[in-house]
Amino acid sequence: MSSTRAAVNFIIFCVSDLEASFKYFTETLGFEADLTQNSPVFRSFASREGTTPFGLFLASEAAIPGSPQPGSVRIYFETDKLEAV
Repeated sequence: MSSTRAAVNFIIFCVSDLEASFKYFTETLGFEADLTQNSPVFRSFASREGTTPFGLFLASEAAIPGSPQPGSVRIYFETDKLEAV
């Protein structure tokens, strides 16, 4: 990517029930899982050309101290010219 504009690179939805949320995104909404990126607290979804990749993160103080609140969203941006943004 070569741009002075920042582009959305990845989105994480913080959830309180990882497995129920994963099931909803795959079975109800029809998103395809990317099993290569999974962990006990994270589930990833395959991105299609022209879409932004995203995942689900288990927002749980018990699992990870300092974890974000369930219902929050983390948006990651990418640019190769940060000083120009």
